[in-house]
Amino acid sequence: MVGVRALSLLLLVCRGVTCTGTRRIQETLDVFDLNRLIVGWRGNVTSECGDDITSLLSGLGNGTLWANKMLDASGRYSSQFLWGNSYWLGSHTLCQQLHFDTQQEGSAPPFPGTYSVINLRINTTGLTTPQGRDVVLGVCLPASCNGADVLQLLHLSTPTTVTVLGARAIPDPSFAVWREPGFCILAVVIGLVTLLVVIGTGYDLMLQRRVKQRDTKSTGVSECNGNHLSYTATGPLESQDVPKSEFQDIKPSLGMQTLICFSAWTNLQKICGTRTEDSLSCIHGLRVFSLLWVIAGHTCMFSFPVSDNKAFRQLVEKDFLFQSISNGAFSVDTFFFISGVMASYLFFKKSAKMQNKGEECAGAMMRTNSLRFIGVFSYRYLRLTPPYLFVLAVTQLNARWFYHNSVFHNPIMVRDQATCPDYWWRNVLYINTLFPVKDMCMIWSWYLANDTQFYTLGVILLLLSAKYFKLAVTSLFTFLISSWFTTAVIVLNSHHRPSIEEPLGLFDEIYDKPWTRLGPYVVGMCAGWVLCKTNCTIKMHKAVAITGWTLSIGMTFILVHGLYGDLDPIMSAAYVALSHTAWAVAVAWIVTACSTGNGGYVNKLLSCKFFFPLSRISYCAYLVHPLVMISVIMHMESPVHLGRATMIVVIFGYFIMSYMLSLVVSLGFEAPTIALLNILHPIKRKMK
Repeated sequence: MVGVRALSLLLLVCRGVTCTGTRRIQETLDVFDLNRLIVGWRGNVTSECGDDITSLLSGLGNGTLWANKMLDASGRYSSQFLWGNSYWLGSHTLCQQLHFDTQQEGSAPPFPGTYSVINLRINTTGLTTPQGRDVVLGVCLPASCNGADVLQLLHLSTPTTVTVLGARAIPDPSFAVWREPGFCILAVVIGLVTLLVVIGTGYDLMLQRRVKQRDTKSTGVSECNGNHLSYTATGPLESQDVPKSEFQDIKPSLGMQTLICFSAWTNLQKICGTRTEDSLSCIHGLRVFSLLWVIAGHTCMFSFPVSDNKAFRQLVEKDFLFQSISNGAFSVDTFFFISGVMASYLFFKKSAKMQNKGEECAGAMMRTNSLRFIGVFSYRYLRLTPPYLFVLAVTQLNARWFYHNSVFHNPIMVRDQATCPDYWWRNVLYINTLFPVKDMCMIWSWYLANDTQFYTLGVILLLLSAKYFKLAVTSLFTFLISSWFTTAVIVLNSHHRPSIEEPLGLFDEIYDKPWTRLGPYVVGMCAGWVLCKTNCTIKMHKAVAITGWTLSIGMTFILVHGLYGDLDPIMSAAYVALSHTAWAVAVAWIVTACSTGNGGYVNKLLSCKFFFPLSRISYCAYLVHPLVMISVIMHMESPVHLGRATMIVVIFGYFIMSYMLSLVVSLGFEAPTIALLNILHPIKRKMK
């Protein structure tokens, strides 16, 4: 009753006194109305378009169903403009389906409709600061109206406070994806790989069946679980219980071994295998959780620009726990650290094994023959590049298609259609971070470029350490200190202040540059050397372990949640320069403690066998996860409404979808490449 009285009082007030605020915002944001067309407007459009627009106006005046549906398919101001809603898109699907709606008499228009997206700039003096706001408007008009007609109609039917910036039809009638050169190349590659996978899998299964049949006959066993004989794509058949001579006639040739490299069955078994003797098994879980963190950060980054409540970001940024997502840059530092650990640990472990055999160590062999360095680098390059190039090609074609078919035109999501054709070669050479970000193809590939550059430097220093260990260590820490100093100078000169609101501030100057992100890789190399030299058997007093865990957890907590308030210039420079290295030091304790038996429940979690398969395809998951996000967002026809619960569901949805797609990419490109290198690359052949 009280609510009814209050509403009645409000209506009386609005009748007696002009509700200027309400009327003003409605009038200001009423940006498109065909009733504003002035006399003589038909002279500005083609005759067919003029006839159909006249029919539409007549239908609206008569209350015809089809005309009202066409008007309903067009966007208009509804609410939340001051909360960040800049997308008034209506319904693209409704506009396209109107002409096919024959369920009810009078529901289909006498002409097909076309959906266009209009970019407008509204003068919002007195409503917002700054006094101008860009809005994306969707309009459903007769298909007879071409692009020039649509612009003329917009100019004639918008108020003087509105400036029409541009218009584009969705979908673009002049675009056909199959006419793109990249489409044909990609189709051939996908077809060829699919054929190889099918043939390789078929041959693999046939060979397994023949082996099992012969094994059953020779041993008298009626059922075989496959443990008597095993073979892989990296070598000939090996028998455990049956003489090899009986099966020499089915030993795969090099050509057949190459074909088996594409077997989805064998590669899937390798990916899903959980048997390992690796002391660094905690890295599997660390890699998966880090990728989840990356996906969470990218989900927010891609979702905020296409939401109808952009100001919601300002609200959640005040949440204490939201910094865990906004400071997701540290997740990439974990990947850099892991790369450094593995490069150093495996190098020194292999060197120690060869020294124990009385052979010349790997470092000495590589030092005396420069071709060995080329071999090591070429193996990594050939291992990483095939899936990378495939995803890059799909990304470019995807961006091209969305540029012409999506109602959204977010620069980050469609920039690849312009940059990739011109600058893809920088990605192939892993040097794209040395150029401006505005020209970068597949922007998330900056990590791969930096990691490859760090690996190159790391291998050189590792080879140098074989004879000049002190010089290598001195050089390593010189690079580290130089990285700190360079980053601090850039921060001071640019007056940069790290903040929750701008976690990727100065992306071009600081965030993606290798000379500012080297610290975690150096820490990883040091940790790998310690773990190898101690053989992962460091005994710690309980008090030391507790102290280490306390410092590690405290450091990560401060780094992630320590950006409340404004930092002065010196503190800003120190934070940006040292925070990435400090994070790696904290992670180094986690890996060291878990690998030496001091990890407790943390080690049990990170070393859980469930993470092994996910870890093995995490590289492909990193490559494809932004592609999944962009594809989902660019297929939407209306903005998303953000909420805390919604974001959690979306994050895990992207996580699952990314790993599902990464399995396909891995089986088609990554796993076959690794198997081929194991039988063809000189380094691997010499290790056998």
